[in-house]
Amino acid sequence: MRINLPLHGVSERSAEITNQRMLNMYLEASQEGAKGKYALIGVPGLTAFKTVGSGPIRAMAHDSHGSWFVISAGEIYADVQDTPKLLGTVPASGTIHMVTNLDGEIAILVGSQLFIATVNDLTTVTDIDYPRDANHLIYQDSRFILTRPNGEFYISAIDDGTSWAALDFATAERHPDGLVGGLNADAQLLLFGEDSTEIWQNTGNSTFPYERYNGGDIEKGLKAASSVAKDGVHSIWLGADGVFYSKNGRSAVRISNHDIEARIAKWSNIENANAFIFNSQGHVFYAFSHPEGCVVFDAITSRWHERQTYGQSRWRAACHLKFTGTDYVGDGTSNQIYSIDASAYAEGTDPLVSKIVTPTIGDEKRRLRISSVVLDIDSGVGLNTGQGEDPQVMMRYSDDAGRTWSQELWRTMGVMGAYEARPQWNRLGQSRARVYEFSISDPVKRVITGAYQEFVSEGQPTVGRQLDAALSR
Repeated sequence: MRINLPLHGVSERSAEITNQRMLNMYLEASQEGAKGKYALIGVPGLTAFKTVGSGPIRAMAHDSHGSWFVISAGEIYADVQDTPKLLGTVPASGTIHMVTNLDGEIAILVGSQLFIATVNDLTTVTDIDYPRDANHLIYQDSRFILTRPNGEFYISAIDDGTSWAALDFATAERHPDGLVGGLNADAQLLLFGEDSTEIWQNTGNSTFPYERYNGGDIEKGLKAASSVAKDGVHSIWLGADGVFYSKNGRSAVRISNHDIEARIAKWSNIENANAFIFNSQGHVFYAFSHPEGCVVFDAITSRWHERQTYGQSRWRAACHLKFTGTDYVGDGTSNQIYSIDASAYAEGTDPLVSKIVTPTIGDEKRRLRISSVVLDIDSGVGLNTGQGEDPQVMMRYSDDAGRTWSQELWRTMGVMGAYEARPQWNRLGQSRARVYEFSISDPVKRVITGAYQEFVSEGQPTVGRQLDAALSR
């Protein structure tokens, strides 16, 4: 009997509904003719790149000339790809938004205070017309744009973040819900309120270049500006209703499920989350990283999984930068910058623990006598020496919807070249409803394509009954 592998990565509302979980593993649909319809793949690891300042790493950006900027604690550094150069300090707490223009300026909004950095200088914006209660910063068409809680948005002078004019603003006022943030997407300016989103466009008007796009309202708002992330195709955010949305033309499409939404609802101070999009092996991942956890949406398969650093409640990645084709993340708990590396099976010096929990297996509450369980996995992946030379997979099981678990049972995945190795567990007792958990921590490739169970259901003699009897002798 094939054991169904998890299709959903988070179980939150009720163990009786489902226990499915994918932690540091994601789902990938198989090609035509493959062994199964899908496989579970270990997430890409992290390779240490560089330390900057004292940490934590709070934000990263690069300018139009290729220089890399990093905020570590309350210090901002330039030329990070070479020898980091300290430019100055910014407030050591508060949300951060960093964007760049075409003139080599990096605009940095810390709380409501605006700074402009270049490779040689850091300036505090003191223009009398700068909006002092700005809550989000974006860039579009050679201008920095700031949103305000009262519904106004201001535009800077062209390619000059230090210059703001008192009359260079407009108001998103179709709905009385203020502004939480904005987004430059599909050559449009999305202005997010708490309950709605207005779409504006740059029409080139000499008095004020932006005009509201007729019929362009989206009846969904924004929970936190830090949840907004985009790449060349996808624009994703957390709505004020606790639902994740993706922009589709002039509408918002729900991409989260009830379990994801229940998980997020438990996290306090959601504005402390940070979201970003990165790519790995043909997948497009939206990571929503918070001090209390991290959930990741795969825009290719429309499935979610969890990401977690060993010994922590969250994924250590607190910010992201794509630079010269490589995805980098900054550690929210140290001064380390990492590259996201699909060939790495650890996070720096820390193990990367991949875990799956299967859906509940039952036969209409009949008691099952379970002879054996076999895991179909890439085997023979052991390393030459050291940790992972004889990699192991751990299995444990639960007969009460994951409330309590059996002891951990370890089996080999096969030393290098032992491609016929097959993790198998025998004499697993009886159950009316069973859940399995499989876990791998050795620094080796993880690909799971299936799992199988031999059992006998009361009143239904099968070949499994003969095997069970043989094993019990």
